[in-house]
Amino acid sequence: MNREPDKERLLADVLGTEPDAEFSAGVLAQTLRGVRRQRRVRQVRRSGAVLVVLVAAALASSHFLRNNTKPELARLPQPTSYQPTSYQLVTTHPLTPDQLINTQALSPEQQAVSARVAVVQTSPGGFGEIGDDELLSLAAPNVVALVRRGPHEAELVFVSAPTEDSSTRQN
Repeated sequence: MNREPDKERLLADVLGTEPDAEFSAGVLAQTLRGVRRQRRVRQVRRSGAVLVVLVAAALASSHFLRNNTKPELARLPQPTSYQPTSYQLVTTHPLTPDQLINTQALSPEQQAVSARVAVVQTSPGGFGEIGDDELLSLAAPNVVALVRRGPHEAELVFVSAPTEDSSTRQN
């Protein structure tokens, strides 16, 4: 280890001036801190490299140890015991004639009945929503009430008109 006067002489030579005690001590302390920091960084790098190598070795060994098991593909079946299969065999056969559905032309009596049926055709589109006032006007001859069940739900209730007997009873 260097003695104190040697350090001061070296510092004075480096700075090239008359050594100021406080300044030279500060420079020396700053230099020593930098050197210590570099030494710590090197130690951490070495420790990290060792740790990475250990983790890689552990992963590689676990991979090889796990794959070292013998494959069971070439094992011969045991003749004395039943071994379940790993598949389910499904057999199919064609449908019988009574399971098939055939279409037939209509008889003359059935054609006469179908001629009397009226067919209503509607055109696509042209439909729209109606408002509350339009709905109430469509039910105009009847007394109706529109009851709201929720923000987007309403029910149209047909109210029966009071008969004359019940109106005379109340008076």
